Amino acid sequence: MKRTIFLVLLIGGIGVAGVAGYLRYHALASTQAQAALVHTPATVTVTRGTVQQTVSAPGTVIGTREVALGLPIAGRIAELYVRPGERVQAGTVLAMLDPGELQREADQRHADYLQAQLSYSQTVQGPDAAKVQAAEAALISARAAYTTLLAPPPASEIAPLEAALRNAEATLQQAQRTYQTSTDRPAAEFGLEQATINRNAAQAAYDAAFAPPEASALLSAQAQNATAEAQLAALYPDANAIAQAQLALDQAHQRWQ
Repeated sequence: MKRTIFLVLLIGGIGVAGVAGYLRYHALASTQAQAALVHTPATVTVTRGTVQQTVSAPGTVIGTREVALGLPIAGRIAELYVRPGERVQAGTVLAMLDPGELQREADQRHADYLQAQLSYSQTVQGPDAAKVQAAEAALISARAAYTTLLAPPPASEIAPLEAALRNAEATLQQAQRTYQTSTDRPAAEFGLEQATINRNAAQAAYDAAFAPPEASALLSAQAQNATAEAQLAALYPDANAIAQAQLALDQAHQRWQ
């Protein structure tokens, strides 16, 4: 019996010792593995190659040299013989304009040149006789109207006004005498009142004939006179007008060529 108990205890002790040894071994192995991970540096295999570094960013690609092309005349491009970025040499034909538009442009420039020729000829030759006669007649009429405003009324206009005034005064005097001696006071008073009104009207007409012209009428007559003079003078070209016509003709000729 004692032997059996001893064997059991012995076997149990051996098992406990084995478990403890295993645990100690496992802990030691784990510690060594962690130490190897901490102290062992990473290594890579060295190879020969090209080191590249790239940076990406949005942007617009432009050429190092840009030339703005322009044509001497406007028009619609009918043919385009090159593409953007294509290398060309001096004298290379790049594009062709629509010949129809070119012809219309040439016709218009020719018409402008002919019109400039006509204007120059008319300027150099001077005004038309009929236009000069009409302008002179307008000036004479404007001057006459202005002179009439400033001149006193003619005798033919004053004589009837004076006669009417004398008659009105005589009638008034007669009405006054009648009023003083008449027994029909209402009728005499009415006659005196009418005679007074007629005399005042005759006096007003006589005074108006000698009154100066109104400022508005005088200014209007002066303006008409100045306009008529300017229109007549404009018919005759001066050196400046001839020079301007010559310049316009030269410019039209250059555009047409």
